[in-house]
Amino acid sequence: MVLRVPKAEVFIDGQSLGVATSVAIHDGAGVDADSLTFTVTGLTTWPVIKDKKCSALIGYEGGVQNLFGDYKLNTVKYDEATETFTFTGHSVDFSKEAKAKKTRTHTEITIEDLTAKLAGEMGLKPRVSQEYKSIKFDAITQTNETNLNFLLRLAKDQGALAKVGNGYLIFIERGKGKTASGADLPNIPLFKRDRLEGFQVLERERKKYKSAKADYYDAAQAEQKTEKVGSGEPELSLRQIYKNKAAAKAAAQAELNNKKRETYIASGSIEGNPFIIAESPITTVDLLTPDGNQWIVKTVDHNITDGAYITTIEAEIKV
Repeated sequence: MVLRVPKAEVFIDGQSLGVATSVAIHDGAGVDADSLTFTVTGLTTWPVIKDKKCSALIGYEGGVQNLFGDYKLNTVKYDEATETFTFTGHSVDFSKEAKAKKTRTHTEITIEDLTAKLAGEMGLKPRVSQEYKSIKFDAITQTNETNLNFLLRLAKDQGALAKVGNGYLIFIERGKGKTASGADLPNIPLFKRDRLEGFQVLERERKKYKSAKADYYDAAQAEQKTEKVGSGEPELSLRQIYKNKAAAKAAAQAELNNKKRETYIASGSIEGNPFIIAESPITTVDLLTPDGNQWIVKTVDHNITDGAYITTIEAEIKV
């Protein structure tokens, strides 16, 4: 067996600080900010972190490597005993503007334009999947919410994923293993031989809904109607009344998918793989799992320390 040597080179504003002694990267699908923490030695002056961004190229010497970034630098700490600097950066800017809660109504606006508006206010660039770009709202209200939390709420109703990553405010289809441009993320097969540690699958005892329904108001006919997705019992009923048929259908399908995702969770650690990111599709090849072997990564942590590289994942069943 060929011994692979882990390697992590770190950068601030594109300038290399050399090889880090340790790196921890968190990448998730949801409200938690992605983060990068790394330690370096050999610096002879105190580093400037104001308005700086950091990134990390992780993988193996002479082998596969992947670049993670950019993250806005938030803190730096120096340990005199070890002469080590520890840097931490996050995908979300924790400035006053990013944390500001707003109450306002956005009118006659598409998801593409809304994402661009919110992104601009956060100092980010927008990235929206093609299937959501033209969805338009006559009016949608942001109520005492930060821009990110508002977009997260909208994404949940649409069965989408909203997050901040690499300088972008992203709005993409959730659980499909695709990038914002629609390209497929590479499928990652998992075998028993992959040095799995603590791999387990949790099944929650919940109703396995076969269908869902949501009510909407038909303005043309001045009456309330119901839109259904799926077939069979038990049936999930949404409480909210939606503004039109399309919105009711999207919400019903999103909630039905959410219920199925919540039923099964797979987690564990493997030998480091720098190409596993949030939303990566995973196939469990020779592992005992319920309801198929296709999964989507919800969160992933990459840790390189003391010459070892471990990737820890939590994944949801693909629907």
